[in-house]
Amino acid sequence: MSSLLSIPADLPAADQALRAAQSVVDSAIARLATEGIEDNQVLAYDTAHAAAGVMAARGLLEYGATGEVEGAVTCAFAADVIADLAAKVFGREDDWGVEAGALDAARSFTAAYRDPRFLSSLHAHDGSRGLDDDFEMVQDTFRRFAEEKLMPIAEHIHRHNDDIPEEIIAGLAEMGAFGLSIDEGYGGFASGSESDYIAMVVATEELSRASLGAGGSLITRPEILARALEAGGTEEQKQRWLPKLAAAEVMNAVAVTEPDYGSDVAGVKVTATETDGGYLINGVKTWCTFGARGRAHAAGTHRSRPGRRTPWTVDVHRAQGARRRSRLRAHPGQRPRRREDGGPPDRHHRIPRDALL
Repeated sequence: MSSLLSIPADLPAADQALRAAQSVVDSAIARLATEGIEDNQVLAYDTAHAAAGVMAARGLLEYGATGEVEGAVTCAFAADVIADLAAKVFGREDDWGVEAGALDAARSFTAAYRDPRFLSSLHAHDGSRGLDDDFEMVQDTFRRFAEEKLMPIAEHIHRHNDDIPEEIIAGLAEMGAFGLSIDEGYGGFASGSESDYIAMVVATEELSRASLGAGGSLITRPEILARALEAGGTEEQKQRWLPKLAAAEVMNAVAVTEPDYGSDVAGVKVTATETDGGYLINGVKTWCTFGARGRAHAAGTHRSRPGRRTPWTVDVHRAQGARRRSRLRAHPGQRPRRREDGGPPDRHHRIPRDALL
């Protein structure tokens, strides 16, 4: 294998480079702790991303020690994380509370393992996934579906903004993909253990290898609503919706993102105001994922009630006047079209009382 990789892995160098990166992250965290997040929101955002990347890379060091390819993958990932951090810090060293050469100790490592020749030599080799037999079967099943069903049509879908074929949705439903995160008691396959998340990650990753928009994203939208129902829904709501979501009898739409807050559910401004017989939804969402196709709509809203700041609403009734097209499309490199296919939920939309989670 050594002859196939342009340079061998160097895990001690990776560890030292990541220590330098961690020091920069720690400096930014200390500054935020002293001066607060409110006046340093860009720094807080960048620090959160950088901290997650560095933590993931350091966690990968143990994996890297299991084999040559695994070590090379670890070095490549660590170098990419450090390069991303360097781009955030460059020219803003004062904001991060570091000197101009804070990452110089990681420079040679980053250059070596971001070298296109090294990455090219690594491209054809898969490191161990560390999965047990059950998850290997999940991986093989979804990889085969992705290669046989998605890959042949993915480019056409993206280049021509074409419909995602019904047979793709039906095929995934037959495989149980939409029930991976739904409890067995409601027709899904989740047992309530950590393995449920691993199965979902493996399946989503394999489908996304072929197409994020036409594959991977399809099974994550139902997961959002399913987890909201399981966490905050009544038993009647769970019995009504979860079996249908698991079987793909109902495809759901999700409206979370807002113009001023993105997908930060703690900051959403769309409100659910109690009225006679139900609630009045008022505000603006940037888009509604699967808005034209979904029969069950989930929207993150704000309600002034302790412990219920961002409830979700489930609604099978479309807003009056909303476009209703049975078309699900995908943009190049993105999830299926959202705003153009159904648009964001209308203002002043009424929902029944039992729609609130």
